[in-house]
Amino acid sequence: MIGTILLVLIFLLTFYVIRKRQMTILKRNGINGPEPNLITGNIFSLLKKNNLERSQELIDNYGKTSGYYVGSKPNVMTIDLELIKRFQIKDFDKFSDRQTFGLKNGIRPNPKFSEHVIGTTGARWKEHRTILNPTFSAMKLKMVTPIIESAIDIFINKVDKHAQDGNEFNIYDDFQLLTAD
Repeated sequence: MIGTILLVLIFLLTFYVIRKRQMTILKRNGINGPEPNLITGNIFSLLKKNNLERSQELIDNYGKTSGYYVGSKPNVMTIDLELIKRFQIKDFDKFSDRQTFGLKNGIRPNPKFSEHVIGTTGARWKEHRTILNPTFSAMKLKMVTPIIESAIDIFINKVDKHAQDGNEFNIYDDFQLLTAD
């Protein structure tokens, strides 16, 4: 009996120490955020508000970069443009995996989703990024800007013409033509 109680106490103490260490990783790295519950993290306070309200509250209370826990998993949110730029350009290889989300009622997205650049993770994402990175250099983007602006001008002129005529129109076809350019 005493052995069982002692074993349970050791288990609980070990759980507490490990979990406490997990739940302070953000703070130890200089990222402020709401104090997490040892078992659920911040999940219940996060569920009380919609994403916009929750994000605004984190920004107001903890600054441009803050963190919270979903269970024991730390999450960091930032609106610091320099930090985002650093993640996306300089240190992109260290941030290859993004959180995946299921749909409502436990429905998972189509597995084909993971075959394209937005859905890939890990080494496959790094491979896609390495291939695509030269395509989106500043010089190449500057070269295509006039083409994009021209296509947008044509689209706006078509919409203006439809608006001046006062007739209903299906904008879907015009959007398809715009995105095909």
